[in-house]
Amino acid sequence: MSNNNKQANAKRDDVKRGDDKRGDDKQGDDKWGDYKRHDDKRGDDKQGDDKWGDYKRHDYKRGDDKGDDDKGDDGNGGDGKLGDGKTVVLSFDDGPAPIGALKDILKTLRHEDIKAEFFVVGSEVEENPQKTKMIVREGHDIQNHSWSHVNLATASEEQVRMELSQTQDAIADATGVTATKVRPPFGAGGFEGNIDPELAAVAAELDLAIVTWDIGTVDWMTPEGLGPEKIANIENQFLQQPDKSEYNILMHVTEGTARDLPAFIEQLSDWGFTFGEPEMF
Repeated sequence: MSNNNKQANAKRDDVKRGDDKRGDDKQGDDKWGDYKRHDDKRGDDKQGDDKWGDYKRHDYKRGDDKGDDDKGDDGNGGDGKLGDGKTVVLSFDDGPAPIGALKDILKTLRHEDIKAEFFVVGSEVEENPQKTKMIVREGHDIQNHSWSHVNLATASEEQVRMELSQTQDAIADATGVTATKVRPPFGAGGFEGNIDPELAAVAAELDLAIVTWDIGTVDWMTPEGLGPEKIANIENQFLQQPDKSEYNILMHVTEGTARDLPAFIEQLSDWGFTFGEPEMF
């Protein structure tokens, strides 16, 4: 084993890690752990555009498809709502481009008075420094999502260092802010029990907490956005993690997500969730 790897393993346990880990769900155990970025579209998933484009929040009612009439709204036999006493934090990967989608997302968040966190790609920050600054100007957190959206779990320590340090510099140059978290692309090497030692070592060097997510929306998957079937999957993920009180919801800067975000926020509110702010490290 090289000296670098020995140092990486020694640092692994010292890395600061965020509280927004996926509970008992481990990377690769199900389709949420097998997350892929939104530009990896699956052509065989195409469905009617009208069904998704015309999606309205009121078209989706919790419990319409449930066979157990004795269950309460919280899905656990109680009388409360799914989100009673619980908080969600909204987070977005892969920005700042496309810029039109980013602007629409920021407009919705401003209207709803919600603060979110954006995990940005360094190369896109370098190309769009002024647009990146909008994220910070609106009061949101900006964080590290690597330079070129590579799989950091299979990259060498040198490449991981380049990916994260260049992105740190690009964020600081564009916004004056130093990122404190890294969310690795695909979640690779970032989930509890599967922390990549090279990623851990570099994150420690750069004072970055490694974070992932609790709820994966797969909004990147065709048809893009947050349509009814994806809402149903999101609800199921909440139900599978009943003991959590705070959930980090992963979305992406896409046109479909920007379009459906107001309805999704309304759905979360109807479920009883309150909106929290990203935790600082």
